[in-house]
Amino acid sequence: MLKQYAMLKGRPVEWRRGQGKTPHFQIRVSSGRQSHRASVNIRSALWPSELEVALIEPFDHPLTERLWAMPPGLHLVARRPGGIALDYIRAGICQPADFKPLPDFVEGPDNDLNDLLMRLMSRVARDRGAFLAIYGEPWGPWPLRRDRQFGFIPSRGMHDIHMNQGNSAEFLAQNGCWQDGGLLACLPEEKTWVALLLKFQSQSWATEDASGHATTMLAPPMVSA
Repeated sequence: MLKQYAMLKGRPVEWRRGQGKTPHFQIRVSSGRQSHRASVNIRSALWPSELEVALIEPFDHPLTERLWAMPPGLHLVARRPGGIALDYIRAGICQPADFKPLPDFVEGPDNDLNDLLMRLMSRVARDRGAFLAIYGEPWGPWPLRRDRQFGFIPSRGMHDIHMNQGNSAEFLAQNGCWQDGGLLACLPEEKTWVALLLKFQSQSWATEDASGHATTMLAPPMVSA
């Protein structure tokens, strides 16, 4: 499972498109006097490379009332039902049919995951009372290190902002229940919430309740002639 699981509540003040061999969309999130960098995967290291993306609007879930009442900042989250933890499979926040593969970059407007994130950040920034609730694994703070993307000190942030169960291969150790990542946006002026949820196509929708590991289907018994 993840080393730690957390929710970061704050406003996006800077953001950058992901590019390169392992692209991540970068967001500087301000929560009072602190800055964090949210690093969002937009391409998978495993085949197929396109992430599955769910954009749910309006996002109507009891979870939003709790997030509204919480102060800005980084909050460690208990990995169990009944709290504010996300679990794509068990929490009733989404369905497999909500997800569609989306490339990280395609020439032209409004046709890839970079564009989708750019539009959402712009909407949140325009709304004076809006905020993001970003789920994933926190890193830092590193007091003597300047953030490599936005230059603030100390460097700290969030990653694994995607489904964190049903993994295979080298990511098996990160599996766990009630620790999924994602971005939830509260837009008071638009009177709506938006959920942007991300999943690798290599991850399974069928996972064990105790471990979050992908379940395996037993082969049917052989029938002798």
